[in-house]
Amino acid sequence: MRKMFNLRKSLIALAFCLIGGGAFSAYADIIKGQINGSDGAPVIGATVVLKSDRSIGTTSDMEGQFSINLDDPQNAVLVFSYLGFQTQEVSVGSKKALNVTLQESGIDLDDMVVIGYGTVKRRDLTGALSSISPKEITIAPTNNVMEALQGRISGLDITQSSGQIGAGTSVSLRGARSIYGNNSPLIVIDGVIQPTNTLVNELQVNTADHSVEITANDQLEQINPADIESIDILKDAASTA
Repeated sequence: MRKMFNLRKSLIALAFCLIGGGAFSAYADIIKGQINGSDGAPVIGATVVLKSDRSIGTTSDMEGQFSINLDDPQNAVLVFSYLGFQTQEVSVGSKKALNVTLQESGIDLDDMVVIGYGTVKRRDLTGALSSISPKEITIAPTNNVMEALQGRISGLDITQSSGQIGAGTSVSLRGARSIYGNNSPLIVIDGVIQPTNTLVNELQVNTADHSVEITANDQLEQINPADIESIDILKDAASTA
């Protein structure tokens, strides 16, 4: 009888171990790491995705560090990429921390285009793309990015909400002529995707009567056109992917 009781206790303990093991395996492991360039400097904003499921990913922070949750790190392969660097694949295995060094690709950044779902070579891009160079911006000097685009991009409608400096602007592609009538282009300034139709609230204090006024200014208009090297505007499905 005692042997049967001990056997039952052993089976119950084994069952709890199996259940507990299954529960723990359901939790994802956190893999951390550091991404540097060949010069040792941290790579900020590098993309890290799981090769087998690119919906699982993250980006490196201001110090080049990243963390990602993986269900099966033993068989996981991470893909590291950044504009101007060679794409690198790293097997995780049993490692909990990864140190990755990206090598420069040697490709001229002017030959690369940032689109809605990544970066491609300009010559491989089949979508509708318009570009404005610094020379074109300086032809008609302006302190407003949106004014620099006005009339230079076919099908691009830019409407200012008021005559106030920095007032919000509405940007639409083909406007009411589009089937949907609410298309917004993808505007990329110096390789960085910029939000369109986005307002930024600013506080203005009147020192005379100490009154406070909140004004909504367009975010794009906060950029100094003199600091811009290039402007790319994507006008098809690549801009919304």
